[in-house]
Amino acid sequence: MAGLLDDNHEAKDEFGNFDPLSMGSSTRDTSDGSSMVSRIRGYSRNIELDKHVERFGRIPIEMSIEFKKLVDVIEMAKSQVQSTKDGQQCGLIELFKKTHAKDDNWVNKASHAAHSRMVELEGLQTLEGSQPPSEEEICEIVLGRHPGGPKSKPRKHRYSSKSISSIKQKAYEQEIEIRNLKEQLDMKKSNIQEEREVRNATKEKLMTKKEELMATKTEVDNLKELMKQFMASQEGTSK
Repeated sequence: MAGLLDDNHEAKDEFGNFDPLSMGSSTRDTSDGSSMVSRIRGYSRNIELDKHVERFGRIPIEMSIEFKKLVDVIEMAKSQVQSTKDGQQCGLIELFKKTHAKDDNWVNKASHAAHSRMVELEGLQTLEGSQPPSEEEICEIVLGRHPGGPKSKPRKHRYSSKSISSIKQKAYEQEIEIRNLKEQLDMKKSNIQEEREVRNATKEKLMTKKEELMATKTEVDNLKELMKQFMASQEGTSK
């Protein structure tokens, strides 16, 4: 984060020496001396701007879908300078909001979604002993790094022996928990298999019983038919 603060202070110094409103102006003084000074200053400003673009990347210009107007790059630069003018450092996430929203009215939905994602990543909890992601890294994750922009500095993870022991203990506890859950799952699978086998056996018994009942019904029907024939023959004999 210290490197990020230094970079922002450097950006402040560069923007402080750069006046975009007067860059490339066609207004000249009538005297040759002042005209020469103006040209030299304009050339110097161009060099400062080139240095800033080389170090920090190009300043993005976005078209507002809702308001149909450009995000003013000059106002964006002034906002960045103003954010550090009072001596209080403005973070990149807050700077993104200042340059893409006014009174909670965002220039477009994509900017609002990107800011929400930054805030979400900023609020994520990290493992004990590890450093949370910096705002520069969060912006690079959400927005990506502009071509020609500076590469994010690798974070140094510093772990104490206590934190390492704590991490190992948590990993061991998680391994035990996973093992117990696996045993419980295997037991449930075994119980389900046993229940399935019992149901299949019961189903087979019911099918066998049904077949026996059908056979018994057929025998009863045959006996009834024989009784009818016998009764009919007895009636014929009696006549």
